[in-house]
Amino acid sequence: MSEIKVNKLSPRSGTAVTLGDSGDTFTIPSGATLAIAGSVTGFTSAGIDDNATSVAITINSSEQVGIGTTSPASLLDVQGTGVVATFKSTNNNTVLRLKGNNATNGGALGSTSSDSLTFLSGLSEKARIDASGNFFVAKTSSNIGTDGIELRAGGDVLITNSGAQCMYLNRKSSDGTILELRKDGTAVGVIGSQKWGIGTASPDSILNIVTNSASNGDRIRIQDGTYKLDLGVGATSFIQTVGASALKINTNATERIRIDASGNTMFGKSTQGDVNLVGAEIRSNGVGTFTRDGDTVLIANRKSSNGTILEFRKDNTSVGSIGIQTGGLTVDGEANHSGIRFSASSFLPRKNNADVNGTVDLGTTDGRWKDLYLGNSIDLSKSANQAQVNIRSTTTPNGSKTGGEVNLSLGSGSNSGSGNTSTQIGDILGNINFNGQGTDYSFQGGGIEVKQTTPIGQTNRTDAGCDMIFKLISAGGTGYTEKLRIKSSGGITFNGDTSVNNALDDYEQGTFTPNLSTSTGVSLPLNSGIDVMSYTKIGRVVHIQGLIRLASLTNPSGAFTLFRGLPFTTSSSITQYGGRGGGAIYYDDVSVNPGKFVLPFTFSENKTQFNVYYDAAGYAVNDDFQISLTYFTDA
Repeated sequence: MSEIKVNKLSPRSGTAVTLGDSGDTFTIPSGATLAIAGSVTGFTSAGIDDNATSVAITINSSEQVGIGTTSPASLLDVQGTGVVATFKSTNNNTVLRLKGNNATNGGALGSTSSDSLTFLSGLSEKARIDASGNFFVAKTSSNIGTDGIELRAGGDVLITNSGAQCMYLNRKSSDGTILELRKDGTAVGVIGSQKWGIGTASPDSILNIVTNSASNGDRIRIQDGTYKLDLGVGATSFIQTVGASALKINTNATERIRIDASGNTMFGKSTQGDVNLVGAEIRSNGVGTFTRDGDTVLIANRKSSNGTILEFRKDNTSVGSIGIQTGGLTVDGEANHSGIRFSASSFLPRKNNADVNGTVDLGTTDGRWKDLYLGNSIDLSKSANQAQVNIRSTTTPNGSKTGGEVNLSLGSGSNSGSGNTSTQIGDILGNINFNGQGTDYSFQGGGIEVKQTTPIGQTNRTDAGCDMIFKLISAGGTGYTEKLRIKSSGGITFNGDTSVNNALDDYEQGTFTPNLSTSTGVSLPLNSGIDVMSYTKIGRVVHIQGLIRLASLTNPSGAFTLFRGLPFTTSSSITQYGGRGGGAIYYDDVSVNPGKFVLPFTFSENKTQFNVYYDAAGYAVNDDFQISLTYFTDA
């Protein structure tokens, strides 16, 4: 064994000192120190012995250092069964720095007092793994409000970015899944380049949401904190709002449909209750309103077959309908009720959804129509008994009321007449005809007509006079013949005679009280109980009759008696061949038995009296005059 002990070993100038030969080993015992104050060049070593049985540190000829291995594979190769290396910064600064060839600061690994592992770049922290295993990028602690990325130890991922996208997922080339979501290893959703799936890994539409039970949620909900909108699916799918909010449906950025919080649905309008607003409403209480400006409001279209178009129900029982038949539009009531059909040129009755004849009334005795305006004729037919037209007024009579009225007119019906053609002489203003029939013919039984007979009316109604003519068919005749005419100028003519001179123009009857006196002026009072006579006037003929009785007398005298007080003045044209009158006056003298005498009399022209020729001295109280006379008048 060799041993050398020196204080200093120095080579001569320009030479080198060689310690040992190749393969030799220098051993530094425990407690000894090898101190090198300068530099050692060209030093090679097979390793540093840890005073155990193996080499602790190996530096090979490639300048690779191995710790825990004698065959380092890199510049530094550390191996071991426990903690193989510990790096500690006593001031919580960078523990391990990594630099590129031209890097100024490079990257680094560090540690904090809370045992967090930090990742630095350019001497600035960029990421961190805390003691709980949470990984932070661009932030140092868990806070969703702080920009950065968190990968939590529990599996949560939080990504926050102010004012920009948080994450990009980019699938290149082919379409397909970009992000797949799993539950217990089973795919429960995907986001793809063309289709998205929630609850399914195989979406069949752009967005496919699948739930396999209501307990997993049966709706999609959108909310702003106060109001919520749900889209639900199940045995009964639904769209609903939660809270007092309306549901709107827009097209072209314009509201088209609204369902308000009360369940009222509006189409083309947003306000419920204003029927004058254009649009439609289906209210929650069942009311529907439809409003359109200047055009058809509602169209109900039945295709192909005839039948009901609209049906009306009460408590789910049909109470009426509107439909179409071959003959036109129909409006029908419920069973055993009447209806109508609008044909091409008529308005027809119906009952029990079918046309009927002679079954339906127009109004009732206590449900009448007010006025009836027609443009042509009325054809009234009845199969049993007589056909009737009853026109009555139910107003309470008071001496000035009018009952039923029938107006037959020729003209426009306007009272003004401005610009209208006047009726002409010969125009018949109205006809009432009475017709019958035989076994194989019909005939004119009679008629009443009003015909204009005086010049055309121009300035007032008095210019146009009309006659009323009554016509009948004579036995063996084939048409009407005039039997009676009422002249517009007054009077009645008969059997076709139209001359006004032959008209019977007056008929009157009444009573009057005569006034008697003698030719010498002595008054002959009459018994107040028997002093009234009657008269009848037909045309110009006046007939008077009656019984009068004398009352008290005071020495009557005179050759004749004047009977004054006739109801009509005698004619002004009494001649020897006409107008003188006739009749008889019986005088009953109570003082003579028998005392009945026929007294002569005469009528004078234009007087209201006649003269009876009998000596007044023969009159006595209670004498009677029985008078029956006829005379002519011009009145």
